Amino acid sequence: MKGAWRTRLIAAMLVLAAFGGLSCASGRKSTERPGENAVSALPPPLPKLTRAFLCDTVTTGAGAIKPGPAREGFRSSDREVYLLVRLDDVRGSHDLTFKWYGPRDELYIDSEPATIAASEKSSRDYAYLWHGIYIDGEKASTLHGGWKAVAVLDGAPLVTIPFALTE
Repeated sequence: MKGAWRTRLIAAMLVLAAFGGLSCASGRKSTERPGENAVSALPPPLPKLTRAFLCDTVTTGAGAIKPGPAREGFRSSDREVYLLVRLDDVRGSHDLTFKWYGPRDELYIDSEPATIAASEKSSRDYAYLWHGIYIDGEKASTLHGGWKAVAVLDGAPLVTIPFALTE
């Protein structure tokens, strides 16, 4: 199961890389002298969340992302569930992590952080990111009840979406 979520996250990262919106670099060297430009020392503003929803499919190809319709509930026979978010006005570098909590509010699984980045002198109009978990045939299919999917931006919860998983 652990390899499966990595595969989906890597696929999402590759789509972002194709759009020039993903950077795996951990930092940038600065040529400024201390105190030379005090404004650049401020952290970049947070991107604006403009859309977040759960769906059962996300298809990519030819530079396009096509999610399935938004859903509020899933069945144990559904193949998977995705949380998809759209962020607008991306400036600077930000980390996004996804967390999935089962019916007892226990962490079921979380993703590795995905770094969303714009160049130092520009911004991205938007970025789509998503993460999913398999349901059918996995432990999740036996955990019926109220779940929640959480997107965490730069260490702070960005959006939480509850959903039901039934037989």
